[in-house]
Amino acid sequence: MKKKIENLSMQTQLTVVILSVIVLAFGIILYSGYSGQARSFAEEYTSSTQTILEMDVANLDQYIQGLRIFCVQPCLNVSVYNSLLKRKPLSSSEISDIKQEIQSSYHSRTDIRSYSITAMNQDLCFERNAGVGGQHILSTPVKDTEISRPYIACGSNDKYEYLAPPDSEDVFFRYYHYLIRLRNREPVSLSYVDVDTTQLRLLMKNHQDYGQILCLYNSDGELLYSSSEDIRNQEEKEKKQLFGLHSDVENVNIGGISYLALRRTSEETGIVLLSLLPKSAWDDRARDFLLPLVMQIAVITICLIIIVTLMIRMITIPLKRLSYQMGKMGEGDFSPTAFGGGCKETCALTESYNDMAAHINELIETNYISSINEKNSRLQALEAQLNPHFLYNTLQAIATEALLADCQEIYDMIVSLSANLRYTIKGGELVRLQEELDYVDRYILLQKTRLGGRLEVTKKINPKVNLAVIPKISIQMLVENAIIHGMPENGAVLHIIIRVCMENNRLLISVYDDGKGILPEKVKELNDIFSGKSADTGNSIGLPNLASRLKILYQGEAGLFLESQGDQFTEVKMELPIRKRENENV
Repeated sequence: MKKKIENLSMQTQLTVVILSVIVLAFGIILYSGYSGQARSFAEEYTSSTQTILEMDVANLDQYIQGLRIFCVQPCLNVSVYNSLLKRKPLSSSEISDIKQEIQSSYHSRTDIRSYSITAMNQDLCFERNAGVGGQHILSTPVKDTEISRPYIACGSNDKYEYLAPPDSEDVFFRYYHYLIRLRNREPVSLSYVDVDTTQLRLLMKNHQDYGQILCLYNSDGELLYSSSEDIRNQEEKEKKQLFGLHSDVENVNIGGISYLALRRTSEETGIVLLSLLPKSAWDDRARDFLLPLVMQIAVITICLIIIVTLMIRMITIPLKRLSYQMGKMGEGDFSPTAFGGGCKETCALTESYNDMAAHINELIETNYISSINEKNSRLQALEAQLNPHFLYNTLQAIATEALLADCQEIYDMIVSLSANLRYTIKGGELVRLQEELDYVDRYILLQKTRLGGRLEVTKKINPKVNLAVIPKISIQMLVENAIIHGMPENGAVLHIIIRVCMENNRLLISVYDDGKGILPEKVKELNDIFSGKSADTGNSIGLPNLASRLKILYQGEAGLFLESQGDQFTEVKMELPIRKRENENV
């Protein structure tokens, strides 16, 4: 370690020491400010939330008192109350009076989902439910299991009431209350009300910041509501652990997450309202308060960094330039030249790099030009073997004789062959797309003469690209490849589809056939040759030669791609940048 430090320059050592001191000092400042803000937020949150919880508990007490009064309303109706006291079976008119009272009471409030009165002396339950029966009031026999728990809970409460957990998501809680006969305190009826979430939404308005979780328990420790699904899904024993906190302010852990728990208990109804705040919210709030401090420190840090940067600038800039040029070389670009400066050593290193890059670039260009010349020589040698001018003149003479002999089919064949020969010997590497397509049509005419009905060709050409220029004899080569390698051996018809379209300002040409297909390993070998991943063996001048021509003509902006699936199809795609001749628009 000591030896490594000694090998560093004085400027580097000084820079490291200064930056280390700056980082340490600012780290201490930020930590102190961060801790102070976190404590301040915790105290502020505790105070404000306790006040809000007190108000919420008072509002809930008032709300429950309203439900208590609501459930006592049947006593105000003398006929209904007498019917509830009656032990003999009720008459139809008495039942009708009870139902009418329930219907009237149900519509007197807008927050009720269900309302039920159980006549204890009749073992009969009257229920108005928003979700069952519509406007009808159901009267059903009472099962002991349905009222045993509420009955016991109401009996043990000095206000004869019991708050039960809801049985559906659209219910806040179920409120039970039974009426007693004052003379002997005998239960007359057991009522319950399912209230909707209107009061819950009002309650949650004050508890939606910083990821708070709100829990509501009844006096027996049963969970009536929790905004956390994880708490709602806990076992009953785990739910009651939060209810049994030792103090009104306590730290708890739920599912591996630390929370600050604040509790308020109603002295009137015994309900417990619990607010849980994740301690991570303190950190988030502290970060918000630290922003001005961070901005000040950032300004100071930037000034110091500028000073330190100026100290090491003379050494690092030349090395960065050299590193950038090495990266360009890795991408295959050997033309840029790195500039030296800084000190003697960096200048010498830059000069050596420039010499090496120039030498490598020269070798690559020499090798590439040699490869191009070799392919052009092979193509020119093949074309020279045809002696095109002699053949063209001879074909013209034969066509004339065929026309004089009234052999129209032979005349058409010879004219097509003659036109194609003229097309091949004319100069230029690039031709209009329409010229190439005419050449392909004549080639197909000649092939159909040989193959008869075994060849069917379809063209799908976008007329907007007819003026685009493409390499000569490129599409014909793709069609010829499809006929040679795709023609079925069983005498079936070979279908070929030629597509030309424009996409993203590029020309897309494909030749599809439903012939024999090509083996997967051969497809991979050809695609590797097309993309330059492997070298051409030089055994043919077909598709590999076309790929080489595209690379030369378009300097790597064009591509050839082969796709095939055995006995199903073969498709060769050629992608070119759109070019046009002067005074023409594509």
